[in-house]
Amino acid sequence: MAINLPAVRSAATGVVSAAQVLTLPAGQHAVSLRQCRHPVLLLQGMPAPCIQLAVPPPLPGMPPKARLLGLDPGVSAWLTRPGDVMMVEVLADSAPVIITTYSPSTYPDAGLDIRVVAVHTAESRKSPRIDAMAHISRRGDVRMADGEWLGQPESRLAIEGFALKLDNAGSDLSVEYKAYAAGGKESPWTAGGSFCGSKGRRQHLSGIAVRLHGKHAEQFDIGYKAAFASGHVTDVRRNGERCGSPEANDVLVAIRVKISAGMF
Repeated sequence: MAINLPAVRSAATGVVSAAQVLTLPAGQHAVSLRQCRHPVLLLQGMPAPCIQLAVPPPLPGMPPKARLLGLDPGVSAWLTRPGDVMMVEVLADSAPVIITTYSPSTYPDAGLDIRVVAVHTAESRKSPRIDAMAHISRRGDVRMADGEWLGQPESRLAIEGFALKLDNAGSDLSVEYKAYAAGGKESPWTAGGSFCGSKGRRQHLSGIAVRLHGKHAEQFDIGYKAAFASGHVTDVRRNGERCGSPEANDVLVAIRVKISAGMF
């Protein structure tokens, strides 16, 4: 479920807020911040854009209808970075959950990609596995199991191209990816199973991006990270974000990709 919220502007604070009450059915749900398209600023001591997640208190003498897992009653959760996730457990047949976004008033919108996934629904559908292959300088084609490093992070042998495909995904879910090369060159999005890059031309890659596609794409997250000849290892990137080194034309030597239900 994607969330779109109407905005309310405050000239006094320079902050725009937008709130929505969602009614969720019984069970556990993952609320995640998947992408932030604008830089995060510090406003009134608060990082923005950001998300506040809360459940209303119960009536006196009544048991709570929902709770935020890991937090005391009455405490709200804050999602401030892509990849932040909070689990909501609905204890009754259904319960309201309040999602509020905050962003600088100078921004055209909050620029936040919020997803709500019913975990029991996602888990009933087994996460597909990633079959990964890379062509590595002086090694040739190398394959690696799901979630493991493809290539060696401590190596200086360049990845020249790669291919990914999903096993047991069905027709409603696929993977797409692109490569970044020296000089800022960027490939188009490549369909799963197709090779992206080159072989035997001594043209190393300098970054990647990976995303899911299809009807069931919102049920899963795909996370990936990369290692470079300079020694730099990235944080996890998700769902189409560019994954590269801060050093220009750094040599990509290893990548790691994993798909999971709702969270990486």
